[in-house]
Amino acid sequence: MSLPVEPVRERHGQIRSPAESPDDPERERAALRQTIDEQTEHLDRLQGLVESLTTRQHELRQSLHDTHTQLFERDEEIERLRAELRERDSQLERERRRLRNLQGSRWWRLRQTIARVVGR
Repeated sequence: MSLPVEPVRERHGQIRSPAESPDDPERERAALRQTIDEQTEHLDRLQGLVESLTTRQHELRQSLHDTHTQLFERDEEIERLRAELRERDSQLERERRRLRNLQGSRWWRLRQTIARVVGR
């Protein structure tokens, strides 16, 4: 958003010091008042712009903070799930070893033979 400053610059060139225009001090005062009014208006617009930018900055910072919080929580959840997966992998490996040991035992071979005879 650009704010016009040309009228102020133009007016500045028109303003004379009281020593330069002793014949019409009222006109000079009116020109100065108008310049002051324009500057006040300009400053008010700038103040509004600063306030809106400050509000937007606060919103963006809050959004960034919320996003970081969500990412942190996701990272924690991912780490928890990885730990759970490692534990389940360990349990699965123990069960596989146990099954291999059973399959190599006499009891397992006897069970397989009985299953073939019975027809299961």
